[in-house]
Amino acid sequence: MARPFTVQELSKARKGDVKMLAEFDKRGLICGAHETLEEYCNRLQLFIKNLDEMESEVKKNGYLSLEDMKFANEERIPENSFKPSQKINRELYDFSIDWVPGFFLTPRFGMLFGGCAYSFDPDFFSLFIIRSSFKEKKKWLFYERDEIMSHELCHIARFAMNSHKYEEQFAYQTSGSKFRRNYGCMMRSAWETYILMILLLGMLTTQVSLVLFFNKWLSAQSIVTNPVHWFYITIATFISYLVIRQKGQNRQFAHTLEIMSSITENREP
Repeated sequence: MARPFTVQELSKARKGDVKMLAEFDKRGLICGAHETLEEYCNRLQLFIKNLDEMESEVKKNGYLSLEDMKFANEERIPENSFKPSQKINRELYDFSIDWVPGFFLTPRFGMLFGGCAYSFDPDFFSLFIIRSSFKEKKKWLFYERDEIMSHELCHIARFAMNSHKYEEQFAYQTSGSKFRRNYGCMMRSAWETYILMILLLGMLTTQVSLVLFFNKWLSAQSIVTNPVHWFYITIATFISYLVIRQKGQNRQFAHTLEIMSSITENREP
């Protein structure tokens, strides 16, 4: 993979060279939300050291070992596969990443897995993985390789910003689907996903139990006293809350883009 910057370029950035700092931004080396120039450059220096160590480990062992996972060198995403996703990110956000390690890998129990990005403090050393199916195919189910790659590269560029509320919204703008752009980030935390899954599982368990063991009792219940209907109401209320909250965020996002359009030539979200 290409190196994100040279020693000379980092030296220029450390001296406050605005053109060099702007170039770093275009390469996806975005400054953190509260970083000083010195902290930013020190982080990049540590980052390149760890990146070089990773490449040495892969060259020596044939794989990279991180958090009980092995990333095999033969599963590295080739450089030419980055070009379509680079184009998407460049047109949307004017940055282009070709230096981050990417691998084809499907985690255990990853039945519907598409891809994810990893980042490690304090230097935000990053890598990402996408489903092994994408090694041979550009599409799998409702996933597209270029969209997933551009989505994960967007996260990698923004890791140091420590954003939460809008992080997924920015990443989902890489999608070709209007629905995913607007509502793909409706679930903002793992807990919200767990709540929905628990409700669905609870409803299914209740339905099966009542039919198997209390069918006669169930047939005598009204709509109000039928416990399954309370699950329907709870699930509908929870999803409605998520949709309404996301519609509010979409309005805030659109308003932000309008403000930004006054200071940039790029008028597109």
